[in-house]
Amino acid sequence: MEASSASSPRPRASSALRRAFVGSDTAAVVDWILEGREPLRPEALATRLAATRSTAAVLWLPREEWMEVGAGRWPLGEPVRLYLSSTLLNGELAAVPKTLRHLSSVVHPFSPQHRIRRLESWLASRGLALVEQPIQAQTYFACLIASEGLKRVGERLHRDYFLEVIDRLTMAPMGSGFPHPDFAPGRRYLINGAYILEIGEGDGPQIQNALWIVP
Repeated sequence: MEASSASSPRPRASSALRRAFVGSDTAAVVDWILEGREPLRPEALATRLAATRSTAAVLWLPREEWMEVGAGRWPLGEPVRLYLSSTLLNGELAAVPKTLRHLSSVVHPFSPQHRIRRLESWLASRGLALVEQPIQAQTYFACLIASEGLKRVGERLHRDYFLEVIDRLTMAPMGSGFPHPDFAPGRRYLINGAYILEIGEGDGPQIQNALWIVP
């Protein structure tokens, strides 16, 4: 099952998920659009899962909407799994209600402990604030790669040669927060996987387990 806001700005991710299930004999995507300011309540989610016989739900909800879910209760005894986006949560795992944490897995593109000290030092040295870490980290990383690649190509400014050069760079230590940035033959994007984080309950460690997955 897939739940999202009526005004959801995440259609590309949703469409990609739907395409991944095309032709599947074991799974089908069932939509649940939250209209207007309709809040997501644990009881309503459990009822919808039971009605559609779904064992998993992908919830395209930002942090602000999770904060409105409230405590509620989880009435289902059957095991289900809820998949959330850490990008939409703005990295704030505590926004997920305690009653749902034991059911939840968060898709997370960065290293689980992803304070990016190199970025923080660079910003501090220039009197800049760390406001949106994912965006600032990715921008910083892209500029590092471009700068290093241009230095190495010299005057041979050709696109293919530039890509070949940065393909050979050791990019992981550059301070991006991404665990395994790399190119591959026929694949010209750097990040090819994500972590699946299991969230802890109560006041203990937020992350109980972290599994790196490459689709």
